[in-house]
Amino acid sequence: MILYYNKPDTEEDQTNIFIDFHSIHERVKNRYPESSLYRLLRKKCQSVRYQNRDLYLYEDIMNIPEVYKEMKKP
Repeated sequence: MILYYNKPDTEEDQTNIFIDFHSIHERVKNRYPESSLYRLLRKKCQSVRYQNRDLYLYEDIMNIPEVYKEMKKP
């Protein structure tokens, strides 16, 4: 799994952790085809583009019950 984070500008700001789309798809590909997963994430999460990748906030992904079940499996 590939994780990205942004360094906060000040110490009071929270560090955000992001997961790229392909890492998510690798975990849930048995349950969701790529196009269905993409539509689900676009509807429920906000994406960030970085080096030609779609990144999704870890907290947003964990708030989707269908994806969370598959992501927490070892």
